[in-house]
Amino acid sequence: MRLVQNNRNEGVLELVQEMQEFGFRPNAVMLSSILPAFSGFSNLKGGKAIHACAIRNGYAHNSYVATSIIDTYAKVGFLSYSAHGDANAALRLFGDMLSNRTRPDPFTAVLAACAHSGMVDEAWKMFDEMFLKYGIQPSVEHYACMVGVLSRAGMLSEAAEFISKMSIEPNAKVWGALLHGVSVSVDVELGRFVCDHFFEMEPENTGNYVIMANLYSQAGKWEEAENVGVKMNKLGLKKIPGTSWIETSGGLRSFIARDVSSERLEEMYGMLEGLLGLMKERRVHFAG
Repeated sequence: MRLVQNNRNEGVLELVQEMQEFGFRPNAVMLSSILPAFSGFSNLKGGKAIHACAIRNGYAHNSYVATSIIDTYAKVGFLSYSAHGDANAALRLFGDMLSNRTRPDPFTAVLAACAHSGMVDEAWKMFDEMFLKYGIQPSVEHYACMVGVLSRAGMLSEAAEFISKMSIEPNAKVWGALLHGVSVSVDVELGRFVCDHFFEMEPENTGNYVIMANLYSQAGKWEEAENVGVKMNKLGLKKIPGTSWIETSGGLRSFIARDVSSERLEEMYGMLEGLLGLMKERRVHFAG
């Protein structure tokens, strides 16, 4: 669990396998805690391996493990109901789970489906019924999902008001859901308001400064965008390159933009140049 908490997700599966080799049996708490690691870097194979481990050890029907399995598959794109916006199917599945008296908490996945499908009324109904009908106290994740529903529907003022009335302290997930909507609508004033909260919560997170600079640039406010960069330099902050993962026959590989560490670098760039050549040819062909 320490690996997950410190975002060292790559070593989770290896550690679990090593534990089993020494005769240690993972319990429900461990399985439900480590599953998010595999959605964190889109490792479907690793998620399936932990799912199989849960089945072998008799935890597949544990409410916490089952919820983590569903959430993991949804986030890696394997469970299309919530990940791809099929909210009606997600709502039907939700109803089936309740009728079978399964009591995990699938609300986050279903609310995410509503967000992707623009089903605001259905999301409000479900959020309101969480406590009144099912006795589940909304967590910060549920609030973040609801903010996502409103933000994706372009209801930014409603989302901001919803945050101001939260019964618990909003965290980065909640503000991030609003910031997504702000970035799409290029609402500079609201974006500045949201980023100010981020700067207080995460003063050394360079990503927040980059988002604000990009927002200024989108709005044509070039001087303000440049000032954000100046502020970063004064604070001694440097943009950290984002890391991507890909699952290959040789295992899970991570890489960054302009990465030159691969032993197959020449082969990769050769393939890339060939693809770019084909794209140019097709563009000329279509233009003619």
